[in-house]
Amino acid sequence: MEFFERFRSALARYSQGVHRVGAPVDDVELRVAEAALGHALPLSLASFLRAWNGVELFHEEVVIAPARQIARDPLDAERLAIGQLAGAPLVLDSRGRVLLIDEDTERAQVVGSQLGRFIDAAMARGALLHDREGEFREGVFGPGEGVLVPRVRRRLADAGIKADPDAPAWHEELAYLFLDEEQPEPALRALEKVVMLDERAADAWSMLAQLRRAAGELDAASEAFRSAARVEPSVEEQAFALAQALRCVPDPAIATAVLRLAPRFVDDARRAAQHLIEEGDIDGARDRVELAQAVTPDDAELAQLAALLRARGRLKQI
Repeated sequence: MEFFERFRSALARYSQGVHRVGAPVDDVELRVAEAALGHALPLSLASFLRAWNGVELFHEEVVIAPARQIARDPLDAERLAIGQLAGAPLVLDSRGRVLLIDEDTERAQVVGSQLGRFIDAAMARGALLHDREGEFREGVFGPGEGVLVPRVRRRLADAGIKADPDAPAWHEELAYLFLDEEQPEPALRALEKVVMLDERAADAWSMLAQLRRAAGELDAASEAFRSAARVEPSVEEQAFALAQALRCVPDPAIATAVLRLAPRFVDDARRAAQHLIEEGDIDGARDRVELAQAVTPDDAELAQLAALLRARGRLKQI
């Protein structure tokens, strides 16, 4: 396979110890692993393991586990835990995509449209950070500890997109770089690419919605927030996204859906606003009140709190 040759060539550019690669898996071990799983390994993964039965790249920054470990730690019938990227779990799904799992939120980010392209992107991106000896290249970090300079961040995103243009993670990385540089239009285009490639990219839907709202495109913003709600993993986040949609376009049916998902949404928002007021965060408190008012616009107590916050905001300006 072509990607094997690119990977083999990339490995040869580094000194010993930068990468550790396993010997090819033999047919017996592969059959044992598949018997333990109860099904055949995906073809892309089996092909990789037949060449390298597990790899640790750039001092374990990227890990593809050996067959025996993959067979021991399956997630479910649709997904296989295959390794790690920067310490976070990597999963191969039933479509052959490589997913990075956030263990706190359980969100999955598509970092590879297929295994081979993911490996190519990992090697291309790693080469921008590490020299032949595996040391970090001079000038990749700014004054803040572990903070990449914008030029390097851009090159990393571009390298990921070039190696795997169908992996939404690298387009999302580019979008956030544009946002940091206060370039909303290219950020919006990058986020549109993300949600086109992965309709379950909740963070991208939410940020796209916020950009649409800032541009005054309220109908489009509301629809994007609703799309975020459909793919959020927790009911709390679903309710929050729907409330954001309501701020853009009122809809009694959506308000009902918010309260069905989170019956205490308004009370929780009110308490959060009070806490933020005590902390001196008037803007944050106003945001919480506006969300609650979008769900229950006739709430007199919220109206009083909103008036108080407007007065506090005017004092703050003075």
